[in-house]
Amino acid sequence: YTFSSKTLLKIKQKLLDSLKNKEYSTLEDLVIVAAQIIPHIASEQKRYRISVYPDERTIRYYINEEIVDKPYEVSGSSSRFTYRHLLQILTIKHLQAQYLPLNKIKDMREERMEELIINASFPKVRPSH
Repeated sequence: YTFSSKTLLKIKQKLLDSLKNKEYSTLEDLVIVAAQIIPHIASEQKRYRISVYPDERTIRYYINEEIVDKPYEVSGSSSRFTYRHLLQILTIKHLQAQYLPLNKIKDMREERMEELIINASFPKVRPSH
């Protein structure tokens, strides 16, 4: 069977709650966590050449374009990222999967990032028995 939409909302909320107090000591760590979550919140966008999984270079571009906040702490070649950064990346990928161009995403306000991700249409998930 498939999960009800109410159950999927609870699953998404628990997933995000489990990440709220985490910090990522490198951009690579942030990329890895985002890549693990993206399949659950964004489908592949087939019309344009948009990567499903952002790499470090893409996230640096998002930071440079002020779509994602700068790291909250930079020490030498190391940067520290938070849940907020992760939400920003997940939101971008979800909106891109909905065919929203990056310039429109940049214009959006972030107040509803978490709500947008929680209420996102997810692929059907089948429980394993």
